[in-house]
Amino acid sequence: MSKILDPQPMLETIKAVVNVSEELQIAAATLLPLIEITLGVILLLRIKEKETVIAVTVLFLFFFLFSIYGTVVGLENDCGCFGKAVESGFGIGMVLRNFLFLALSLFVLIKLEKSPSAG
Repeated sequence: MSKILDPQPMLETIKAVVNVSEELQIAAATLLPLIEITLGVILLLRIKEKETVIAVTVLFLFFFLFSIYGTVVGLENDCGCFGKAVESGFGIGMVLRNFLFLALSLFVLIKLEKSPSAG
């Protein structure tokens, strides 16, 4: 939610990594939090669970790889992903946190795959 209220940290992080027009950078910084919240709501409503968990897993994979990239190249941006509640700067903490989210989403996906009533 904090990225919707204050997209500036996310925009600065995108600008540091992605070399595209400013309009596309602004669109990404604006749409990404909306996509995250939409996927969360869809999961809570249990609509198309398997497809939604796949989308969430892909998103977490992207975040995990992005956190590795930012850490390796030495980015010092704070994406503002958790507002003021959690420090969101690049580093091993961000990599581990994103790995945990990715692992949890993979766990849920595997459980759904084994469930005969998934979908």
